[in-house]
Amino acid sequence: MLNVCSFLVTLAALDLAIIVSASQPSQQSEAIAHALQSGGLRAAARVAGHYETYHTTQSEALADDLTELQSISDSIVVARVKGRLSSALSPSGDSISTDYGLEVDESIRGRLHASAVFRLRLPGGAVVFEDGTTATVRTDDLERIVPGRRYVLFLKDLSDHELLSLGLQSAFGFKADEATIDPLAATDTPIVIRYRGSLSGMFLQSVRFIANQKR
Repeated sequence: MLNVCSFLVTLAALDLAIIVSASQPSQQSEAIAHALQSGGLRAAARVAGHYETYHTTQSEALADDLTELQSISDSIVVARVKGRLSSALSPSGDSISTDYGLEVDESIRGRLHASAVFRLRLPGGAVVFEDGTTATVRTDDLERIVPGRRYVLFLKDLSDHELLSLGLQSAFGFKADEATIDPLAATDTPIVIRYRGSLSGMFLQSVRFIANQKR
């Protein structure tokens, strides 16, 4: 009888351990969600140790062609990515941005002259806080911008950096052999459908032509 009782007690303890174990992820998720609301990414990292999330940056506005892109852009350049510079938490604490250094190969329109080096600010990145905790925001933007590659970029000018005029719809990479164009936007957008695989020379001619049109 004693053995039976001991077995039942052990089963009950095991069931309780399973219930507690199963509830822990849920409790931590709730704690992280509350921390995000009250203190942003810094607070979420304090709870999780390392907090990581994914943000989609696909704009609801869709450009149909290069003419639409040029109409909302201050500068248009062909530039090569030199490397990643730094990541920073936003003043609101709920997002991270990363700066890349780029060098202009060709200035098609705007304030950036040939050989100029400028900062391109993209959403996403990783930061380490003073207490050793970290926060990472993953985005398509950072995954598709590759150091060493050249891009045709439609840009918004800010005081000390540039932004893509319409997210990844504003960026067109050159394939490895630089013979054809590889749009960076999501594959189902009009921009990608229209220009994917375009010959680089013809694409650049089109960009130079539309750059001279009135905005």
